[in-house]
Amino acid sequence: MNSSALPSHQPRATSSSLAVAGLVCGILAPFTLLLTAIPAIITGHIARSKIKSSGGTAGGGGMALAGLILGYSSIALVPCFIAIAGLRIRAKADQTKCMINVREIWTGLNEFQTTQGTDTAPYPSDIRQLDSMGFTTNVEELLSLQPEYAGDWLYFSAADSENPSALLLVSPNIGPKHSPIGGGRVTLTVDGKAAIWTWEQVEKRMKESPVPPDHIPAPIKEK
Repeated sequence: MNSSALPSHQPRATSSSLAVAGLVCGILAPFTLLLTAIPAIITGHIARSKIKSSGGTAGGGGMALAGLILGYSSIALVPCFIAIAGLRIRAKADQTKCMINVREIWTGLNEFQTTQGTDTAPYPSDIRQLDSMGFTTNVEELLSLQPEYAGDWLYFSAADSENPSALLLVSPNIGPKHSPIGGGRVTLTVDGKAAIWTWEQVEKRMKESPVPPDHIPAPIKEK
C-alpha cells in the first residue's frame, strides 16, 4: 500500500495555558475589578498573539477572547463602583452627623422633661420651643439636612418618658434614594440613644405611640 495515499493526522491543538489563565482572571474580574481585570487583559492579548503564531498547534483563542471581554467590561465598571462607594461614604457621614445632632437635642428634651414635664405633657408640644425656653440654642440648625434628604421629621411630644425605648424623634430618610445601598432613618429614643433604623422598624415602633407624631419639615442646609 502506498503510504503517501494514507490521510495525514495533524496533532490536536492544545489549549494555551495563558488563554486559560486569562479566562479565569476574566471570570473573577467583576468581583475583584482591577485586581484580576488587568491580568485578564494582559494574558488574553499575549495568548491570542501566541495562538496566531503557533501554526495551529496552540488553541484556546475563544477563551482568551472571553477573558479580554470580561476584563475590559470589569474595568468599565470601576467608575460605577467608585460612585456607589462615594455615595455610601457620604450617607454614612451624614447619618453620623445627624445622630450627633439628635443627641444634642435630647439633652434639651431630657432637661425639659425633668424640670417642667408632666404626665400628660412630658415634652414641649413644639420641639422648636426648646430654644425660647433656654434648653437649647440651635434646634433649627440641628434639624437641618442636605437638600436631597428633604422630608419631615417625626416628633413624639407625647412619648412615654418612663419607657426608655419609646420614640422621641425620627429623621427623614438619609441616604441615596432608589439605589442598591438605600438609606436609613436616624431615630432618637427616650433614653437618649440614637440609631439608624429602616422605615419598617420605625412603623413597627410607631404603633406603640399613644398619639401620632407631629410632622416637622426638615430645614434645608444652604450649599
